[in-house]
Amino acid sequence: MTRTRPGLMARKVVLPNFSCVLIPLSAYDAEVLNEAPDKTEYNLTATTRRSNRQNRMYWAILTNVVWATGKWPTAAHLHEDLLRACGFVELRHDLDGKPYVATDSTRFEAMKADEFAAYFDAAMPRLADAVGFDPMQEMPERDAA
Repeated sequence: MTRTRPGLMARKVVLPNFSCVLIPLSAYDAEVLNEAPDKTEYNLTATTRRSNRQNRMYWAILTNVVWATGKWPTAAHLHEDLLRACGFVELRHDLDGKPYVATDSTRFEAMKADEFAAYFDAAMPRLADAVGFDPMQEMPERDAA
């Protein structure tokens, strides 16, 4: 299977002597499949769903680290720093052609479940190194500053 960026069509893969059943997820899907002529070809896109629970845990960890350390103004700032530190970036060019580094998006529609899991697994050790404690364990008391 070919990995593609959002909005790009994956190449078609033909598997000889392979049969499968398409199961519609909605009444509309069933109607489309029932009306399609035999031997209709489809371009399929994998849609493994991201975990809401993992996403909530990620943002809770970042929020707790911001509260415990005071090193970042918000969890969103820490998130951007983690993306950059873990290499989840791409080089872009502004309207004048000047290059800049932009962080990847972790929105559900932009980052698949396996990609977010890989990011999460890379981010937690980097965060632990940056703050001096395991962010997935109990948070230390916040310093009164």
